[in-house]
Amino acid sequence: MKSIKLFSILFSMSLFSFSCNETSESEKIASENLSDNKPKTEVPQPIDTPKSNEADIRTFLHSIEGTYGWQTTSDSISYDYFEDGRLHIQGPDGEATMWTGTWKLAGDQLTMVCKDIQKDETVTVKIDGEKLVLGDKVYTRYKPN
Repeated sequence: MKSIKLFSILFSMSLFSFSCNETSESEKIASENLSDNKPKTEVPQPIDTPKSNEADIRTFLHSIEGTYGWQTTSDSISYDYFEDGRLHIQGPDGEATMWTGTWKLAGDQLTMVCKDIQKDETVTVKIDGEKLVLGDKVYTRYKPN
């Protein structure tokens, strides 16, 4: 008889313990559900944007102190972009062959026009560190000695 009473006491205690755990678990779930109703602060995700916008490119095209335009090793022609839209194109003979044209920028698309040499070309512009990439040609700032 004592064993039945002991058994029933142990059984009751285990049920009580189990129900307490259930309540704790239920409270935990309810608490999580309540927290789901709170407004969540989202961490802004980086937007895939080009490195340079039009204003950055426009500024980058202009010569800086001590430099005069852009030159490349893959072509004997160099370019000098002025803020007012003028474009000086210098040929392989230096100042002996120089033409004046115009340039305009729309986004990353640079249009260069020079009637003297029948040039009317639009290329994609990219800034690569201190280099200027026009289409598939890489240019560096011309710094005379």
